[in-house]
Amino acid sequence: MFTILAGSPLDMLDAMFILSHYQVKFQAFSDAENPLSTEIVVDEEIREGDLNLAEMAFQMNYRQVGYICPFCVREDPEAKTCGHLTFKGRLSDDIDLGMFSFLPEEKNDPVYFKAEALESIPPKANPMHHDLFSMGVRINDRVFATHTDRNFVDLTDMMCGTRVRITFPG
Repeated sequence: MFTILAGSPLDMLDAMFILSHYQVKFQAFSDAENPLSTEIVVDEEIREGDLNLAEMAFQMNYRQVGYICPFCVREDPEAKTCGHLTFKGRLSDDIDLGMFSFLPEEKNDPVYFKAEALESIPPKANPMHHDLFSMGVRINDRVFATHTDRNFVDLTDMMCGTRVRITFPG
């Protein structure tokens, strides 16, 4: 069981879209006046494994907050959480790439890599038209990787044009 709280009307619309991919049972609660009072409680699965998959989709896309579910009995009047996951508000699409940098524990430890943002290209553009020096390969329908003989790989999200450079130890 997990709960989704309204961060904004658009967040709830996105939440309903995500839930439409999974066969789960859920109930919505609201005070009927304020749309931001809406709570969606997802509590059962119709198809095996869909409850866990839906929960993982929200873990990747929404902030987790502490909250007591409407169905949970509050034994302690001071309790603020019930132990079930509660999600509120979509995570920002602006990723701080510094969080993906793994530095060695010691100076002599050669195991690390670093990610850094590169200048974006126009959405849906061919990455090879913007990098004539590197060789490249399409990884899937969305991601294109370019590389040289050096110790880095550039990944391009072809749908939005965002680029990142992954540097490996030399």
